[in-house]
Amino acid sequence: MPKVANSFNPQAVEWRRVTDPSETAFLIDFEYSLLGYDAVSGRLDMLLRFSENGGHCRRHRHIAATATLVLEGEQHVSETLPSGSVNT
Repeated sequence: MPKVANSFNPQAVEWRRVTDPSETAFLIDFEYSLLGYDAVSGRLDMLLRFSENGGHCRRHRHIAATATLVLEGEQHVSETLPSGSVNT
């Protein structure tokens, strides 16, 4: 496989910060950078950074195959099943 790059600088990436102080169930605080997408195949690739204080994403559903790479912090995922129960 050909080498694409010798290094990666996260400071050179365009980060977008997301917060939502109106959410009281959990802290919404993370940053993302969109790497690319392919609308025809339905794919989205992105980088994520979560804050040290345990930030989360907003609850949402994916409508595309999504590849994420978490560079900082931890990503916690919970899935609401059709029965209404939550799988963590």
